[in-house]
Amino acid sequence: IICRSGYSTIMDLYKLKKRAILIPTPGQTEQEYIAKNLEEKSVFLSQIQDNFCVQSTDFQSENYHKNLKRNLEKSKDSKLNIVPNVRPEILIDLFKADKGHEFKHLREDSYNRLKRLIYAGMHNGTATTFGVFDQMNQLVSGAVFFDSHQRLIFLFSANSDQGRELFALGNLIDFIIRKNASKNLTLDFEGSDNEGLARFYLGFGAKEYSYSELSLNRMNRLTNMFYSLYQKNKRS
Repeated sequence: IICRSGYSTIMDLYKLKKRAILIPTPGQTEQEYIAKNLEEKSVFLSQIQDNFCVQSTDFQSENYHKNLKRNLEKSKDSKLNIVPNVRPEILIDLFKADKGHEFKHLREDSYNRLKRLIYAGMHNGTATTFGVFDQMNQLVSGAVFFDSHQRLIFLFSANSDQGRELFALGNLIDFIIRKNASKNLTLDFEGSDNEGLARFYLGFGAKEYSYSELSLNRMNRLTNMFYSLYQKNKRS
């Protein structure tokens, strides 16, 4: 639903449990305040009238796969709350609790470097963190996005069993796509070696791109021989 952000309209949307994009009437400070406030609380999306493009918004959701649309529809009553600018530590801790045992090679200094990178991005305005909270105000999912060179890079995400059950990460990505649909941005998932995760990204209409890699070996023959032996021993 695309509508103005008047008080009575908002009440109707609440009653009907409908998602909406709010377009405040230019010059109506009350509508502008309501739209901004509700977007900050992740209740509705909002756009300034002069910047709004209906075609781009519709196009994005049309690219969603049927299964993704079904999961989004099923999770409507979950009452998830998407909160921007959460502390990177809580997202990293959620990831460690959920997937840390699968990535034992990641030591504490690796997580600390990630934390410093995210904070540096937040400080210079290129990184935004989002947390997804359930009805009990428990963090169930979250992600970090970097905005650079007209690309919105999906750098890091964390999930939980409860988050997967509520389709929290899917709702967050859907929120990000709709929020930025009228902007000249490319959402870059940066790919995945995990087949299930790759299928999840494709559900949003993502396209697969391959990047060539050039590897130059300038070692002399003797060094090359010892290096090959080292690599074989390392693999065995």
